[in-house]
Amino acid sequence: MKMVDLTMKVPEDAYHVFSIVGLDKERKLSKEMSKAAAIGFYQQHLLTLQQASILAGMCLEDFMDMLIEDNIPIFEYTKGDYIREERGTEEVWKKISQAKK
Repeated sequence: MKMVDLTMKVPEDAYHVFSIVGLDKERKLSKEMSKAAAIGFYQQHLLTLQQASILAGMCLEDFMDMLIEDNIPIFEYTKGDYIREERGTEEVWKKISQAKK
């Protein structure tokens, strides 16, 4: 996949905090920023799981594991999704019941 280079400015005091926790190397900080952006954009439903994993520079399985470790839902269902699932399940049970007769 073709990637685009971006430059980001951060306040000096924020960079100081990053360096305290070992993120003072540009490549490491860039990777962590990419992961944070991927998680945030995924949670906002701006990126799919696959797109977010690519942005994070991780394989899909590792990205999903990271989300699970951070207690971030991989799959979210809306109330409408649950209602559709319930209706679909009811229809399946009706068909099974009718087939047994």
